[in-house]
Amino acid sequence: MEEVVLKLYGAPFLLLLLVALSGCGFGDPYLTVLRGNLSFERGEFQDSIVRYLDALEADREFESHVFYNLGTVYHAVAENEAAVEAWDLAAAHAPPDVLFALHHNRGNLYYRQGRYAEAYEQFRRALMLNPSSMGSKINLELALQRVQAAESAPTTRSGGAGTNGAVSDEARRVLEYMRRKETGQWRATDTQEPRDVERYW
Repeated sequence: MEEVVLKLYGAPFLLLLLVALSGCGFGDPYLTVLRGNLSFERGEFQDSIVRYLDALEADREFESHVFYNLGTVYHAVAENEAAVEAWDLAAAHAPPDVLFALHHNRGNLYYRQGRYAEAYEQFRRALMLNPSSMGSKINLELALQRVQAAESAPTTRSGGAGTNGAVSDEARRVLEYMRRKETGQWRATDTQEPRDVERYW
């Protein structure tokens, strides 16, 4: 499953920016977040957690981004409950790009935990925010396949009906709609008039 990571700049630019801003007082919380991002990229997860917490103490202006980053670090070190709590705090005032990444990564977390119906719902929410995300579309379909497989598997309880029937019906409708849209896009390019190749030479 593909993870969505919010990156501001590449590592070489980060190092240059750190050197340039290290001597001045401008943007201290922002510099702390950049240092936390660099620590995360290096795999120094404890250092990145400390830096993100320091940035939250200094300035709450971009707290949704910092809480999202904090949740991503917790997820990377398998502290899943802490990751969900941090992502919940990030969701309160998050812009759409952070909400998209949050729902996508939470869907990945739930999928890995075997909570496929919840993963499906998170990927669906991510696609509502960014319908062109191919990673979320693929993950939505994978989660749907797992939900359907769980429903079709024989149950040991009496009654036998799956608890995810409503999600599954909606999931089938959404997936069928996406397939029709995707098929329509591909067919539209197939039905165009052939271009005169010589014209471009």
